Amino acid sequence: MSSAHRRPRDAGLDRRLRTNHAQEPTMLIHRFNPNDHFRTMDMLFDAIMPNGRRATNFVRKPARLTLADEEQAFILRAELPGLDPEALELSVGDDWIELTAKRETAVPEGYTALRRERGAYELQRRINLPKRIDQGAVEAQLRDGVLRVSLPKHASVQPRQITIKAA
Repeated sequence: MSSAHRRPRDAGLDRRLRTNHAQEPTMLIHRFNPNDHFRTMDMLFDAIMPNGRRATNFVRKPARLTLADEEQAFILRAELPGLDPEALELSVGDDWIELTAKRETAVPEGYTALRRERGAYELQRRINLPKRIDQGAVEAQLRDGVLRVSLPKHASVQPRQITIKAA
């Protein structure tokens, strides 16, 4: 083979370096949005079910709960809009409370729902409490869509005042 036809050993490397220098590296910045996946699912379900009933229309966490620790009791508050007391069930144990609810939406006869923003749902939440409670003294009240449950602490976990006697 003649030297004119011989390729230098670094010819391929030179060609790659020239190509890399000619193309400036670019970086794409994409802001993460967790709802993007739900929008994609919405589009897919819209294509399959054109009547507008999508899986992502259902409420993901229908009850917002707050558990407060007061001196003598725990206070549980749950937002349950549009729920009847008959559709609600509470169960308690030594150190837990379970909330079960079912809400159904019904349109009166002769009417057609044009838009529904409150859907039917079933809920079951079990909350572990940090201390034992007195099960017999638990009280619950549902007013204006807010459930308030008073969970008195068991006598063995409540603080006691000890009197000191003079010697």
